Amino acid sequence: MRISFVYKNAEWLGVEYLVAVLREAGHEVELLFDSGVGDIEFKLNFLKRYMKPEDVMLEKARKFKPQLIAVSCLNNMTVWAKEMCKLFKKEFNVPILIGGLQPTMVPEMFFRDDWDVDIICRGEGEDAILELCNSMEKGEIDYTIKNLWFKKPNGEMVRNEPRALDRDIDTLPFPDKSIFYEYGAFKDRLYMMASRGCPYKCTYCFNHNYQRLYKGLGNYVRFRKPEKVIEEVVHFKKNILLLRKCSFMMIISL
Repeated sequence: MRISFVYKNAEWLGVEYLVAVLREAGHEVELLFDSGVGDIEFKLNFLKRYMKPEDVMLEKARKFKPQLIAVSCLNNMTVWAKEMCKLFKKEFNVPILIGGLQPTMVPEMFFRDDWDVDIICRGEGEDAILELCNSMEKGEIDYTIKNLWFKKPNGEMVRNEPRALDRDIDTLPFPDKSIFYEYGAFKDRLYMMASRGCPYKCTYCFNHNYQRLYKGLGNYVRFRKPEKVIEEVVHFKKNILLLRKCSFMMIISL
């Protein structure tokens, strides 16, 4: 099955993990990337007249012929994500899935009539999107997949419960960095995950919302084994040429 991911502005580990899981299962995946020049940071809107990243993204998608389009949406990307959903729904008669922080926190807004969204992914998406693509490849969408909300063709809404956090994160494949690397989104740094979940409840952050979502469904804060983190460092320094000279490494917690 062919899946096009849509993202903007920078490398994102969440997308890289989803791509890695899908490719490991034999699915074809591409990234449609908007560098965000003249938009998020600088607001130099006159640059858009000449660059038009949406035209480039559409042309690449036409050649790939996706069967599913997956848009990742952070809080500050909501307007852009809405434009992307509308753009791709008009061009392709395929399901549009949206996931990320904003759909997880306020999913109902993405089921409004002014959003061209068919599927919402809440919370961690690796197993959910894999189950979705496997079911679509067999010719029929499984509407019972946990973590996913659906808007059926007949207008019926399906809101499935979140799944337990029982996946050992060390069993996940290494994130597929090639999709962002080919766009020049990074060249001399290694952005990676040593743990998932945050124990704190800062009012300005999304983690308190995630903690409520996953309450009673397992340990929200999970750590990778140190040897797996080291193995990942070695892997990418061997396989991405410019990272062989990498002098700075960012270890983060999602």
